[in-house]
Amino acid sequence: MTIDLSQLDVETRARQLGRLEGEIGLAIAESLNVVNAGVHERAFGALEAETGSRILEVGFGNGHLVPKLLALAGDLSYAGIDISETMVDEATAFNKGAAVEFRVASSADIPFASSSFDRVLVLNTIYFWPDPSADLAEIRRVLRPGGRLVLGALAPSGARSNPVFRHGFEFYEKDQLSHMCTAAGFWRISIDVFNEVKEAAGGSRLAVDYYIVSAD
Repeated sequence: MTIDLSQLDVETRARQLGRLEGEIGLAIAESLNVVNAGVHERAFGALEAETGSRILEVGFGNGHLVPKLLALAGDLSYAGIDISETMVDEATAFNKGAAVEFRVASSADIPFASSSFDRVLVLNTIYFWPDPSADLAEIRRVLRPGGRLVLGALAPSGARSNPVFRHGFEFYEKDQLSHMCTAAGFWRISIDVFNEVKEAAGGSRLAVDYYIVSAD
C-alpha cells in the first residue's frame, strides 16, 4: 500500500513522529532517512567511533541506516532501542544476519548494564522526553568512562514555521541543552550548529539550524 504523506493532517503526523507505528510510520521513517541525511552524516562523524566500539542508538527509526553506522570503523557492535514495536520489527528484518540487537525500550529505562557502551547516538527524540535530564542521566549510566554521547536536535528557530511541531514537541536552545547535559553528569560538552536549507510548504525554501551536541 502506497501512503501519500502529503495528505496527513498535522496531528497525525506529529503523533507518528513521536512513535512511528504501522504502515504510516514505516512510510514516514523512510522519508525521514532522506530528509535527515545531512544530519545523520554530521552526527555519525561526531561519534568518532573507534575500532571495537560498542554503540547504542536511541530511536533508530527503521534501522535502514545501521549498516552505514557500522561502516564507520572496524569491529563495531551495535544495539538500538525504540519505543515502537513496528520500528523494532522493521529494523530487525532489514538487518537480518548482522551482529546487531534491537529492543523495545525507552531512554528513561535503558535495558542494559551500567558502563556498557562507548558511544550513544540520540537524534530527534529529546523533543518527546518529559524530563530530559533524567533520560540523559540514564544514558550517562550506560556509557563507559570516557564514552561519548552525540545528541541531535532541531533548534527552536527552525521549528516555529512548522505547524506539526506545535503538537507534543519541546525544543531547546543551546544553553538549555548544555545545562541538561551538565546536570546529567557530563562534563565536557560542545555544540555544533549545522545549518540546512529545507523545502517548506508551497515549495519555498527555509534555512534551519540543527544542534549536534557532543558530551563526554
